[in-house]
Amino acid sequence: MAGRGPVAPRWLVGAALVVTVRALATAGLANADAGPWATASPATNLIDGQRGIVVRGGGFPAYRTIQVEECVGTVGNPPPDNTSCEGDTIDTQAVTDGHGAFANAPMDSAGHTGYEAFRLPSPTLHAATSIPCDASHPCVLYVGIDQNDFAQPHTFVAITFAPGNAVAPGGSAPTTVVTPVTATQSAISSATPSSIGTVAPARPASGAVVANADPAVTLAGTALASTGPPRAALPVAMVAGLVSLLAALTRRRALHPRPERSQP
Repeated sequence: MAGRGPVAPRWLVGAALVVTVRALATAGLANADAGPWATASPATNLIDGQRGIVVRGGGFPAYRTIQVEECVGTVGNPPPDNTSCEGDTIDTQAVTDGHGAFANAPMDSAGHTGYEAFRLPSPTLHAATSIPCDASHPCVLYVGIDQNDFAQPHTFVAITFAPGNAVAPGGSAPTTVVTPVTATQSAISSATPSSIGTVAPARPASGAVVANADPAVTLAGTALASTGPPRAALPVAMVAGLVSLLAALTRRRALHPRPERSQP
């Protein structure tokens, strides 16, 4: 009967477990020491109102809202607090997962739209800005969980803007609606009160006679055609109508005489 193989002493098994636990703990501390991190794409040659910038990161507390906003400074010389940041540029779409990671990308599964960057001061913002952020002034994106407290986990991402004043299509800049003016409206608006409503009628051809002209209806010294019979003909027409009515009644009585009543 074959004997059992050598069995490792219990102290050796215990030592192996201790080494494994310490290795895992060291790896966890290394990840924690790395701290929060973030990236932005694109991050260079941005224009005012550029949308759809993908911001990703990790190393944050789990299930926390991530705030992103523009600040004056660089990654090497970051702003000390939010007095160097512009609150009107803040974005709070992203939330970290259970591992402290997040992503804010256009059309992702969470329905995010990405970050929108602004050259400051920006005509597309409806409020006055307090910091400069353009091709001549370096700025960064603050990425953290509380922009009111820089002692909370956060990091910075460098961004740059292209020279010039280009604005992204479809930005939120207020637009001026211009209603086109037609030639007729322009003529009416420029006409004097005395000329409005005065229409010069077409002159008849030489020798032509305007039918049923009423001398009482004139415009600019030219007789206009009347739409009805002359005024003097109206009484004659009324008399003729009454005569015709009486004649019709007389004819009806002649054709249909009433029967005579019998004397009692």
